[in-house]
Amino acid sequence: MASPRSSLRDQLMHTNGTSPHETITIIVPSLFYTTITTIIVSLLNTKIENLPLQFCIEFATLVLPIILNVTVLADHNLEVLTTSFIICLSVLFCLLPFKPHSPKSDVPQTPDLITNSRSTINIISVVAILAVDFLIFPRRFAKTETFGHSLMDVGVGLFVFSNGIVDGGKTDLGKALKGSIPLFVLGGTRFVVTRQIDYHVPVSEYGVHWNFFITLAVTKIFVSLIFTVVNVRFIWINATLLMISHEVLLQSGLANFVMKNTKRKDFVSANKEGLVSSVGYVYLYLFSAYFSYFVGLKRGKGRRKTSILKFVLCALVTLVGSMICQNYFGISRKLANPAYCFWVLFIGTFMTGLYYVFGRLLEDVLGSKLHVRVQLPFIFRAINYNGLTFFLVSNLLTGMVNIVCDTLTVGTTASLVIICVYMFINCSTVCVLYKKQMKLKF
Repeated sequence: MASPRSSLRDQLMHTNGTSPHETITIIVPSLFYTTITTIIVSLLNTKIENLPLQFCIEFATLVLPIILNVTVLADHNLEVLTTSFIICLSVLFCLLPFKPHSPKSDVPQTPDLITNSRSTINIISVVAILAVDFLIFPRRFAKTETFGHSLMDVGVGLFVFSNGIVDGGKTDLGKALKGSIPLFVLGGTRFVVTRQIDYHVPVSEYGVHWNFFITLAVTKIFVSLIFTVVNVRFIWINATLLMISHEVLLQSGLANFVMKNTKRKDFVSANKEGLVSSVGYVYLYLFSAYFSYFVGLKRGKGRRKTSILKFVLCALVTLVGSMICQNYFGISRKLANPAYCFWVLFIGTFMTGLYYVFGRLLEDVLGSKLHVRVQLPFIFRAINYNGLTFFLVSNLLTGMVNIVCDTLTVGTTASLVIICVYMFINCSTVCVLYKKQMKLKF
C-alpha cells in the first residue's frame, strides 16, 4: 500500500492540466530570449572572444528567464510574453541605424533553426524535470493523469519531435539496435536505482518497469525498421495508417485497459501505459521526420515565401487535426493518441516556423546591414551536440537533489536557487564536453 507521502507526490505530479493557449504562452517567450541572446553574443564576438563570459551572458539571458518563466512568473505569462516580444523587436530596430562593424566580405552565418528549436525543447523539458518536485512549480504544468493539456506533457512529445526532425530516414536497423542498447541499459538502471533509493515514480506514468528511456529505445528500433522499407518522401502515409490503427484499437477497448486501475499481474499489464503510448511516439517521430523533409530543414536555405507557406500549412494541418481528434476522442499523453501527437506536432512546427522567421530577421539585420557573423548561443550548440547526455545528467541530478532534501518542504527562494544551480551544472557539463569535442553516443 502506498504511503501518505507517496500518495501526496502522486497528486502533485499528476493533474488535470492547463489550457492550450497557456501552454503556448509559456513556450513562445523562449524564442525572444534566444533572439536577444543571439544578438548579444554575435556583437560580443566582434570585439572579444571570451567563452566563460559568453557562457555567463547566455545563462543569464537565456536559461535563467526560462526558469523564471515556468516558476515564479508562471502566473504572469501574458505579461512576460508581451514584454519579451517588445524588448526583442526594440533591440532589432535599435540596431538598424548602426554602421557596419566589419567589412562586407564577412559573410553572416544563417542561424540554425534545428539547433535553436531542439535546444529550446531540451532546456524547458530539463528545467521541468526537477522543478516539478518543488511547490514553486505550478501543478497545472505537471503531467496529466488521464486527459488534458500540460507543459510537461508537451515536453515529452517535443523531445521525440526534436529527434524526428534530424532523422533523414537513413538510419539502418543495425545502427538503431546498437544505439538502443545504451538506452535500454539506462532505462533498466533508472528502474533499479529509483527502487533502491526509494524515489517515488508514479506507476501510472509509464508502468512498473517502463520509463522514457525505454520508450526512446523502442521508438528508435521501430522507426528504423519502417525506414528500411519506406522512403521518407512517403513516410506520412505509413504514419497516418499507424495513427488510424492506433486510435481504432484505443476506441475498441485498449484505452479502457490502460486507464482502468487494475492489478498488474504480468509484464503487459504492469507496463500497459508504456507499451500503448510507444505506438503513438512512433508515428509522432515519423510525422516529425516527414515535416523536416517537407519544409527542407536539412537542405539549407530555400525561397523565403515558399518556406514560410510550408510552415504555415504544416501548423494549420496539425492544429486542425488536433482539434478534430480532441473533440471526438480527447487528448492524452498517457495514451499518446492522435490528438496528443497532432498537438505536439503543431507546437513543434509552429515554434520551428517562428525560429525560421526570426532567423531571417537576424540574418538581415546583423548580416546584410551590420555585416556581423550570426553566432548561435554556445549553450544551444553544446546541448544539440550532446542532447541525450544533457537529459541523462538532469535525471541523475534530480535523483541526487531528492535524496539530499525533501523538495516538498523547500521554500520559494531556496527552490529557485537549487533549480538555477542544477541548470548551471547541466549546461556547464555539456559545454565542457562540446568544447573538448567529446560526444557521448547513445
